[in-house]
Amino acid sequence: MNRSRMLGTALACFVLAGCSASRTKLEGAVYANCVPVYKNLKPGNLMGGHYEDGDGNRMSDTQSWVFDVGDSKDQVVAFYEKNFPGATKSVDEAGDVTFTLVPQGAESGESVHVTVREGGMSIGEECKPGKIKS
Repeated sequence: MNRSRMLGTALACFVLAGCSASRTKLEGAVYANCVPVYKNLKPGNLMGGHYEDGDGNRMSDTQSWVFDVGDSKDQVVAFYEKNFPGATKSVDEAGDVTFTLVPQGAESGESVHVTVREGGMSIGEECKPGKIKS
């Protein structure tokens, strides 16, 4: 699969002051607003791309909101274990923790995820082509 169309758009319009487990709006999200947003985040970038099959056919579009986190990775992971019910938790070889969920109303192959690493995290979504408006 190829990844392309990387965006480095600042999240100037994304205000996180005073956020907690409430549903803070992620600008441009299709499904990712179902994800609780952790407090103590510093906005980073919005990144996007798409996946193609071997013949170059677009299979899905992706976007991720990237943040710096002032708290420990363990604190952030504990927050999502408690506040993101139904999500599947996995840990990769680097120790990054990802919570994945198929949101209500999603089509086959669509999902949202939270990935937590030391010092930062991202909230992302993978959607059928054309759903994400850039």
